[in-house]
Amino acid sequence: MKVVINGRPIAVHPRPLTYLRVLRTWKDGDQIRIEMPMRISLTVRRSNGDSVSVSRGPLTYSLRIGEQWVRCGGPDAWPDCEVFPTTPWNYGLVLDEADPTASFELVRKPGPQPPPQHEASFICDDITTTELRIEVRLREGFSGGILEWRCGEQEVHQNTT
Repeated sequence: MKVVINGRPIAVHPRPLTYLRVLRTWKDGDQIRIEMPMRISLTVRRSNGDSVSVSRGPLTYSLRIGEQWVRCGGPDAWPDCEVFPTTPWNYGLVLDEADPTASFELVRKPGPQPPPQHEASFICDDITTTELRIEVRLREGFSGGILEWRCGEQEVHQNTT
């Protein structure tokens, strides 16, 4: 972790699962920049056909999937809906066996300008303003998903028939 106040690095020794306190007298116009390690990591779910989640720091990334919402019951005020994919979703990733995280490329996209001083800006779930994305190759010769993976009742599963 790196902390810079008004352009000057300060010595910090953070410990996991704790807060970092910066004790000082703050003045109008002080600026603080905090850089935290954001390594790409994988979580393999053996119980779900070796499916993989891709994270970077505390963020877990997902494939943007087109959705079709179909009402299946419930009152108008609180309808029940099923969600069906309208774009391919069941991709296999090409991963380096020795170092799977080396298979990913972090791509920075120009984003909106920083907000004026004393204002905040939050970006959430809008592909047109996303500033970072992670790219990875799909399974060789593969363009439409892994055919054995199907939508099932309340879950995604590998077809065993």
